[in-house]
Amino acid sequence: MLSLRRIERDFRCRRFDGLLHEVLTQLDLAGYRGLMGGEDARAVAAVALGLRRAMELTYGPHAAVMDMTQWLADQQAGDGSFADDVVATACAAAALSRRINDPAHPYDPCLGAAHERALTAVETLIAQLIEAQASDAMPLFDAPRLAQPADVAATLALVLFVLADDEAFALSPCRSAIEQTLGARHAMDDTRIRRLQHMARITAPHHHTRAA
Repeated sequence: MLSLRRIERDFRCRRFDGLLHEVLTQLDLAGYRGLMGGEDARAVAAVALGLRRAMELTYGPHAAVMDMTQWLADQQAGDGSFADDVVATACAAAALSRRINDPAHPYDPCLGAAHERALTAVETLIAQLIEAQASDAMPLFDAPRLAQPADVAATLALVLFVLADDEAFALSPCRSAIEQTLGARHAMDDTRIRRLQHMARITAPHHHTRAA
């Protein structure tokens, strides 16, 4: 069981790879680590996923939650993305969604805006990924993990799972585009993708969106 103490220690010591391993193991996603990006992207994913777990373990404002949230917000680029990576950006968007809808913390309009920009960036990156795959232009992404069509499909499925309980994403055209792409490419033949799609379907929202 991944404890709050372990999350906070890894975060403050900047042991991002260790934190990522722990949180992926907690989520039973250790086998999907290869779909993560470079060092910066892995750091963002680690803190974002760790932040979500930390909020599950706390019942009120906590220094670790506030510091991790601020660190995450500081990593956002001007275009809304995180580390120019679709998985890292999706993880960050999911963490921001959980944070702004956590009743234990006052609503922060800056975080709300950051979440909106992150979702927009996810949509842009997903559209580019789908288009590049369709045109066999995958080298544009300079990412070895996206060299094979099956890995691209698995990445799309991972984004679908990470954002499964984000109500804004659920209503976006991006979600439909991912599902259509996975269906069109017979992705259900891949057990990795089938498992993520199943997990995404059964992941119940942990909150109700609250107004600013």
